[in-house]
Amino acid sequence: MCDHTTYETQLATLQNELELARRTPRVEGTDDDIRQELDNMTRDAREANAEAVSLRTQLVNALSLAVRAAPTPPHGHEDRGQKFPDSLDFSGSDRTQLRGWIAQLQMIIRHKPNSFPDE
Repeated sequence: MCDHTTYETQLATLQNELELARRTPRVEGTDDDIRQELDNMTRDAREANAEAVSLRTQLVNALSLAVRAAPTPPHGHEDRGQKFPDSLDFSGSDRTQLRGWIAQLQMIIRHKPNSFPDE
């Protein structure tokens, strides 16, 4: 014998919520109000996207400058006490992270040149 009391309870709850939603009056807005709200939301989304692109560009530039400014370590000394992760994974799902990932790899290679004798 199967016990379906939890499903029956959920079904009753959903039916009550549906009846309540049908009885609750909706706030009507004019087409102009809805269009204005949609325009405002679209503008906000575009501004947020532009800001994200700008911040991403600044971060990539900062990482590139950091890589260029990093001194080349002497070949004889391998470890200077700095710790880097053993593997930096790049899944390829977000192409915006590629430049930062490459910059991190360049820093690791410069930090431990003896670990990477060739390509």
